Amino acid sequence: MGVMTGIMGGIFRDLLCNEPPVIFQSPLYATVSWAGSLMFIGLLYIELDVTVAAIISGLSMFIARLLAIYFNVSLPKFRFKS
Repeated sequence: MGVMTGIMGGIFRDLLCNEPPVIFQSPLYATVSWAGSLMFIGLLYIELDVTVAAIISGLSMFIARLLAIYFNVSLPKFRFKS
């Protein structure tokens, strides 16, 4: 729910500011959020401490997002066949 709230909050913020939503332009914005959430759940599943799991998954998301921006990595775009 936190991922959905964060993503939709960003979309609504951008729409209210009359700007195109960042999620549709920025590399791996939502994908990194989902991956970090799944990592956090996985770390809890292997019985890691909640604080340590949150720090590891949070830093992983931050680093992955910085690398995606620096190297301009993004998912493939959907294109209709003509």
